[in-house]
Amino acid sequence: MVVGLLLGAVIVASFYGWARLAATGGISGGEYAELNLQAMGAFDLDQIKARNEDIPSQWRAMDGKKVALIGQTWSPDTAGHAHNFELCYSIANCCFSGPPQIQHFVFASVPADEPGADITYGDTIILKGILHVGVQNDPETGAVLSVYRFDASHIARVY
Repeated sequence: MVVGLLLGAVIVASFYGWARLAATGGISGGEYAELNLQAMGAFDLDQIKARNEDIPSQWRAMDGKKVALIGQTWSPDTAGHAHNFELCYSIANCCFSGPPQIQHFVFASVPADEPGADITYGDTIILKGILHVGVQNDPETGAVLSVYRFDASHIARVY
């Protein structure tokens, strides 16, 4: 009976998450628009020749906006005092369909004159600040370096 209840709870939670994503398109309101990191990366993008027009319009419209993201840290530059790090929706579940894609990551930064974020690899965090959306290319190779960049003003671990 307990197993049945647990299984039912998992099914209800999964359906709720899917329904919320379907209803909001991955964006919900408030002072900080709450964006769904999984939805933000759920599109095909040429990893070498991408253009801004290849990013779905709902994400391009978030450029320069105050947003909140919840995800896992991928690669803090310094454990415990990170000024630059990557965020993805889930390290364990990110990329079942192949290698990670650049649109699956948000490249976040904390201003140099502020204390670095107290985070380590794999921490689940809430991140608030300004989102920048647009293809950024490597000047030497032309390859896509990023799609999403983030100026963090608030970082908190989710426990």
